[in-house]
Amino acid sequence: MKKRNMFVTLLAVGLSLGLFLPGTLLVASEDVCPDIIGTDGEYYTIIFSNRDDRLRLTEYPSVQMVKAENWGAVIRTSPEMALSLADEFIMTGIPDRTTVRLIEQGIEFDSRIGYEVPQEWHVDSSDLYMVQYVAPVASEWRSELIQHSEAFFSMIGDNIAVVKLSAEQKDVVSALPYVEWLGIYQPYFKVYENVREQTGTFRIKVSPVGVSIEELARQLRFSGATDILLNDGGNMVEACVSDSILPSIAKLETVGLIQYLPEYVQQGGLSSEMVGAYVAWDTTRSNLPQMIAGEGQVYQHNDLGFDQTHWDFTQGPLGNRILFKEGTTNDGNSHSTGCVGIAAGNGYDMEGWLGLDYTNRDYAEFAATNPIGFIDRAGFAGRAPEASIVFYQGLVTSDWDNGYTTYGARIFSNSFGPATVTNGYVNDADAFMASYPEGLVFFSACNYGPNEGTITGVGNGKMVVSVGAAENNRGDWFDTSDNPYALWTGSCKGPVSA
Repeated sequence: MKKRNMFVTLLAVGLSLGLFLPGTLLVASEDVCPDIIGTDGEYYTIIFSNRDDRLRLTEYPSVQMVKAENWGAVIRTSPEMALSLADEFIMTGIPDRTTVRLIEQGIEFDSRIGYEVPQEWHVDSSDLYMVQYVAPVASEWRSELIQHSEAFFSMIGDNIAVVKLSAEQKDVVSALPYVEWLGIYQPYFKVYENVREQTGTFRIKVSPVGVSIEELARQLRFSGATDILLNDGGNMVEACVSDSILPSIAKLETVGLIQYLPEYVQQGGLSSEMVGAYVAWDTTRSNLPQMIAGEGQVYQHNDLGFDQTHWDFTQGPLGNRILFKEGTTNDGNSHSTGCVGIAAGNGYDMEGWLGLDYTNRDYAEFAATNPIGFIDRAGFAGRAPEASIVFYQGLVTSDWDNGYTTYGARIFSNSFGPATVTNGYVNDADAFMASYPEGLVFFSACNYGPNEGTITGVGNGKMVVSVGAAENNRGDWFDTSDNPYALWTGSCKGPVSA
């Protein structure tokens, strides 16, 4: 009787929640997809306690198995039958099954009742729809919906998808047996609450639906947005807008989501000053018995290419510090070479150009002048200008073991993210460091995450060090991204998404 009593209690709670949902105002009963199996059926979750439960469940002719997993099933049956099943199975109701909850947008309503939208944010027709499943989505449901859609934008929670549908596709999707409700993806639903709260002029980042970011940028410019930048890594467009044009931008059929883009400000100054590496290079400042510049340590970097001829790695007081470079690919855009330089460059090129002594081990030597008139107090070297370097070609984590055991690498740097945005825990770095306790993995925080300001990929690990990207003072080259005290807008500052 314990199973039955627990279920009766949960059923009562579920019914009470349905009776006291906040009044959100009725919009559109025509968008509600009629139930496929009668009018008296309700949905319940059953947890299998043994292997026989699934087979026994199929013996009840009045119970429809909506979806089944190894752990249990979602069924549909009458409340009377559910009470009978509660004597045999561990089961609960699903009281918020039809709730549409857009947390960042500050919106919640029951699809059986409806919603209200301010007139300036409302449209009567659109090709963009929210499709609510009858239960947490099964992979085959999602695959079939993608096949019937012009574009699949995203999931909201575990039972709502945002898609683009033609009129014919809408009719097909509405008739799918696992679809509970299909409603217009109103412009109001696309905009985070903290964006709608802004006044005057501010920056946003916009995710496209069914078009490239180049096409979305063109439409945003036509709608009045300015200072437009393409964020290739996050597949978003960053732009400056005013509150007066925000509703019209949200009404664009090519806009899927609008997030606020604040100026991320670090709590410290330049990265080299925060790390204090140049102090460790100089025993008169550090009061240490010897300089700490990475000599005897091995730094490993994984990326697509690397310029092994760069003098910051092959010249200087310790000579060529490259122990191993895999592959023949050079570094076309200098990204990887720049990352290695931040970690282990010795400043040879710059010191030579300025007429400094690049044969000594003073990596923070002052110069009377430099190209843009600033004295670089931290010198021109990376954080460990005497460390040896190992490079593996490829955006993979499987080379860490070989670098550790063959070349003695202990610091592992990886400036890349996953091919797709994931919301879960990735254990590559944690598993590696558990096996090799002396190893320390640094990983890019990436350019995007599944939600605003979140991190994706290996950067979600428990022990990994996730690294963001700061701007720099390069007034000779750029007129934007030139604040050394700010985090670059294309970089994540966390928190992790898992």
